[in-house]
Amino acid sequence: QEAYYKPYEEAKTEEDRAKIKLDPAQNPNRVYFAKAMSLEKRARTKPGIGATIGSFAFNLAMGVGDQKASDDCLADLKKYQINSSEFGRVLGMLDQYAYSFMPNDGDARDKWVLQQCDDVLKLANNRDVQAMAILMKAQVYAPGWGTPKDAAKGREYYVQLKDKYSDTDAGKQATVAIFRIDNLQIGMVAPDIEATDQDGKAFKVSDYRGKVVVLDFWGFW
Repeated sequence: QEAYYKPYEEAKTEEDRAKIKLDPAQNPNRVYFAKAMSLEKRARTKPGIGATIGSFAFNLAMGVGDQKASDDCLADLKKYQINSSEFGRVLGMLDQYAYSFMPNDGDARDKWVLQQCDDVLKLANNRDVQAMAILMKAQVYAPGWGTPKDAAKGREYYVQLKDKYSDTDAGKQATVAIFRIDNLQIGMVAPDIEATDQDGKAFKVSDYRGKVVVLDFWGFW
């Protein structure tokens, strides 16, 4: 994989990168995908393992732009792994599928993701999987970035997560999401922030209300 993408790493400028044309047929992901799917079939009776391998295969299929292979892999996972908690990884990649194969049709992307989540909610009895499906639906309407498409609808799903699935990883994201919808939208008064300056003097952002304020958020990862 590193060798396949090495020309991009060696390119000196963006212009050089734009001239690079890799042969899709040589993408090693195609080989990895076949091996991963073979292993997934052998691991269908092993809870968690099959879903982990299958999610890897699903990602590889999308990576090489093979929609049929992606569809086949997703159908296989829904049939055999839907009640494994690790199936949540697959749900987390639905947006990736939608953007890969429906790049210019936002409505079609949303409709497809919502339909996949509804199908899962009808079939799954695993709480982690159910919660992840609801989270994905919530993020269609009110993602964690940009302006919500339908804040009220997204909030309904986040509240459902908070009230019924607070013990799941997806459910634990609901409180922050609800706060963001209720308090951090364009046009709202920003919540006050208390801190200390570089000299140790305490201050509040509200102390500067009425003035032009630049907030610079940064960190290390």
